[in-house]
This record gives sequence, C-alpha cells and structure tokens, in this order.
Amino acid sequence: MAAGGMKPYLEPELNIQSDDEEIRRKAREICGPDREPTTVARKLLDWVYRNVDKKPVLSIPSALEVLRTRAGDCNEHATLLTALLRAAGIPGRLCIGLVYTRDKFYYHAWTEAYLGEWISMDATLNQMPADASHVKILEGNLDKQVEIAGLIGELKVQILDQRHD
Repeated sequence: MAAGGMKPYLEPELNIQSDDEEIRRKAREICGPDREPTTVARKLLDWVYRNVDKKPVLSIPSALEVLRTRAGDCNEHATLLTALLRAAGIPGRLCIGLVYTRDKFYYHAWTEAYLGEWISMDATLNQMPADASHVKILEGNLDKQVEIAGLIGELKVQILDQRHD
C-alpha cells in the first residue's frame, strides 16, 4: 500500500489519541530501543494484554482513559493498542466482528497493524495474528461501528465443517 494510503492509520482520531504525550511516552517506554516494526508491535500487544484488566466497562473506549485506568473489555484493549501502534509509527486500525468461543459467536473488537501487510492483533486474547475464530465484519472507529448495530442479535452463522489438526 502506498505511503499516502497509510496516513489515516497513523493519525489520531476520536478516542485514539496517538498524538497525546502520555500515550507517546508509554509507547517509547514499552518499545525501548527496538525499532523493527514486528518486534515493536509484539511488545505493544504483550504490554496491553498484561497490563489492562479484562473486565466489562460501560463507556465509549478512549485510549488515554484506558491507559490511565488499565481496565476494559475488547473495545478498550483494541483502542489502546491501536493508539500505541500509531504513536510508535506503525499504521493501526480497529476491527469489529465476531469471535467463536464456547460453541457460540460473540461480538469482539481487535486491532490490525500494517507490517508489510495487515496483521491481526488481539490484545484481549494475546494473539498475533489472531486465530481463525475471529470473523471480521468491518474496520474503523465508532462512526463505522454504528453500521453494525442493527446486526447484533440478527446475524446468523452456521458452522458447516470443523476440523482439528
């Protein structure tokens, strides 16, 4: 993808305050001297996974607020990871979809980082790339997420085959 095409994925946006000094400082602290994008992305993912408590919250996720409270569900984990990636100079975007667990599909949010190609990163489950249980419906921030609101509770998925290697 052309460098100009990455610009939106490097810039701050609503609740992804990647230009905030607190977020930039945390990204530098986590990454240390590493500059290799895949190594940096992995370090950021690991930090969010280990340092943000996994618990439901009733709020609109804000990266800065998550950094301060260190708590949230998949939305908060994905929002903070996306902001940290962007602060570190790695294009990042939010993904919204479903994850299959305990014999059902559930709403889920995760991040994708551009590392020569888009790589899925799930800071809630500590996966890079995210496993095949993730079904992406859309990419984008709150403005895009509103588009799937009508699907919640209406979407039907049928598993036709299942295998384990």
